[in-house]
Amino acid sequence: NTQNLPLFRSLLLFILTLILITVFLVQETAEGKRSTLRRAHEIINRTIPKWEMDTAREDLPRQCFSMLEHLNQCQSSKETVVFGCHRKWCSSSYGHCEEVNGIGDRTQRMLSMVTEALNKCIRVEFDYPQTRNGIDLRFPTSLEYRDPWGLIAEAFHFRSYDVSDEGSVDVDSWGKLRESNKAHRTFAHFTPTGYLWHKYDPCLYHILFRKTVDLHTELSYYEDLYRLKEGNTIGIHFRTGDLTAFGVKNKDIRAQGESLESSYNKMVSCAETLATKLNLSRGSSCK
Repeated sequence: NTQNLPLFRSLLLFILTLILITVFLVQETAEGKRSTLRRAHEIINRTIPKWEMDTAREDLPRQCFSMLEHLNQCQSSKETVVFGCHRKWCSSSYGHCEEVNGIGDRTQRMLSMVTEALNKCIRVEFDYPQTRNGIDLRFPTSLEYRDPWGLIAEAFHFRSYDVSDEGSVDVDSWGKLRESNKAHRTFAHFTPTGYLWHKYDPCLYHILFRKTVDLHTELSYYEDLYRLKEGNTIGIHFRTGDLTAFGVKNKDIRAQGESLESSYNKMVSCAETLATKLNLSRGSSCK
């Protein structure tokens, strides 16, 4: 009977809620019974697992190794900065949604803040990795934030903290709790108000993130299709602004009054000029 369908849905949701609350209470009870030895063991294992470190060394340039080791060392700190960017549930019908800024803006500021955290050797975590953009965390075991509400938070699309106001961050206060025996977490938005991003080591991005399997497969396909590995390649970051590309009227007006085609031609011309200055020709393999 279709008239009983809403009642059935409500009952099902109520039962699911009871189950999740029970799971949470059991989890919290077990948490309280952990021994001191087990807690100490967990603190030690806050660092990056050895197999993930070994895999990263095979993938990263050698000049990034020292920063990789420093990150691993700092992950054992009891002081943690969690960088939040709530985009995961924006496409669903309910839950905490926060569109944030573009991927470039939030990545620049996030990497700048991570640099400051590593300078003070404190632990960093992320919520969430940008899998929709083809990017995932390289070390999810150590770097991915896990909310205390666990499965309940995932099922009902919420977090136990809120940085949606993009409030300012007090970077100067970071690292002052290292002498304390108590664990402490600070939550920071990817693009906090008033924060000016600064230079960071390019290795940092490649250490923290990696291409998803789908993106890696797609890139490999085009590398083989256009034989990109046979010689030099000049990449173009095709940016015309939201107005030209999508008809969205905002401050992003890089190519105002132009078409996508004319913007593309300008960028190709720029790449050809760069190739000439570098003495590169089509199909050239010179380095």
